[in-house]
Amino acid sequence: MPIARALLLLVTLASGSAWAQAIPIVHPIYVTLPGSPHDQQATKMFADALARYRIGPVETMDLPAPPAPRAAELLRTGQAAFEKLKWPEAQAAFDTGVAEVLKTGAAGVEPAQLADLFLYQAIAAQRADWKELTGPVKEIAPARAKEAYLRAATLTPDRVLAQHRFPPLAIASFALATAEVKQRPRGNLVVRAAPSAQVTIDAGQPLLAPATATGLAYGEHYVRVEDVGREPWAAVIPLTEATMEIDAPAATPLAIDDRAAAEHARRQGATYALVAQLKPGASPALDLRLLDAATAQARDATVVP
Repeated sequence: MPIARALLLLVTLASGSAWAQAIPIVHPIYVTLPGSPHDQQATKMFADALARYRIGPVETMDLPAPPAPRAAELLRTGQAAFEKLKWPEAQAAFDTGVAEVLKTGAAGVEPAQLADLFLYQAIAAQRADWKELTGPVKEIAPARAKEAYLRAATLTPDRVLAQHRFPPLAIASFALATAEVKQRPRGNLVVRAAPSAQVTIDAGQPLLAPATATGLAYGEHYVRVEDVGREPWAAVIPLTEATMEIDAPAATPLAIDDRAAAEHARRQGATYALVAQLKPGASPALDLRLLDAATAQARDATVVP
């Protein structure tokens, strides 16, 4: 059994002459990889291999979860403030939500919510109240409102704002934005990434890489790539070609901090922490690290298929 042979190597190194003593020389830790189809099997194999050397029980640690996306919540907060014409509160909520989706590739929102974030950001920037217009709107102002209206129109170029839901200035400004966007060409966006990665484009349904979105208006589009066990990758892509192909860079594998693992081993009175974690990829493998509990320095490591 490959894991057992690897453990024998590491445990022998860790034990030394103290192996015969009734001291917890090695404290085993399994780091769970949420979403991995192999996690449960790997946990059992690791525990079974340890049992052969009378080491255990295994402590399970979770990878630190990323902050939960707040863009959808911020949209609702901003909309509530907008209904009461509380412009500073509304603008702060929309601006924060937009900053998040630009950074995360629209994590945690649906396509309609993504477009609404930009739309309401534009309305707040204009402070568009419910007063009737005194004449036709020929230009969108200020500039930050125009940018936000165009972002929303790029995502939903065929949308027409309902009169009972939006102020007259917003309706007229968005109509100008959609008219401009409809003059732009349409193109396709292809996102290549690891075969196991899931790709979302403009907050749409996740697609396995390579993912393609067709018939997109030229302008900004929002890409997010997620792969189990790796940091997500996100980008704002300015579509300017009939077919634009994007290669997502190799994402950084997630891993438990060595100092945190060593601290757990110290609390158990152990000399070493033996940390096991699945390595992401098409061919699953178990990464084993032997850490000095006092210094968190790696003493040995191996990868087991």
